Amino acid sequence: MRQFTDGLRPDIRHDINMADVATYMAAVNRSYRCQRGRKDMRMTRQGPVFTATSKETISGAS
Repeated sequence: MRQFTDGLRPDIRHDINMADVATYMAAVNRSYRCQRGRKDMRMTRQGPVFTATSKETISGAS
């Protein structure tokens, strides 16, 4: 299990080590959840991405 955690990104490795997982599968599952959660946080911080439609572009030009 040590080889697996050593290959993770430092932020995810920290989360896995703090969770004190006992098995390889628990470490894999926790790492997937950490990665997904961090991705969601990045998306939230960036905010939604809006694209202008042709109608919005025309009305915005007036």
